[in-house]
Amino acid sequence: MVRFAHPPERRVRVDLIAEQRASDGLRSALVPDSVLKRAPNVLFERVGSDTAVLEPATGLYTRLNSTGSVLWELLATPSTAAALADHLAREFGLEPGRAREDVDRFTASLRDRGLLESG
Repeated sequence: MVRFAHPPERRVRVDLIAEQRASDGLRSALVPDSVLKRAPNVLFERVGSDTAVLEPATGLYTRLNSTGSVLWELLATPSTAAALADHLAREFGLEPGRAREDVDRFTASLRDRGLLESG
């Protein structure tokens, strides 16, 4: 079990794959079908249906909700956004376009935080 001992003022809690509109935009554009993988040295722990992810260089946490946790588990193996979206659509009965929007938003958010790499 990983224990996080950073002071509370350094913690960040973020719900990913929450209800957001496509007009929110993405800060990090992803190359279509690029291979996505977890960044090295990232620590994480499953907490119920959520996942707490710690980026050691900054000491900041990101909380992934249950849907984000499913995607994080899938990213144990490098994958494409298209493959993640296909899984999300099947698992949760989403329209393919909505699943892809959610995956793109999720992966862009993780990249912005230094938790995910693409290449």
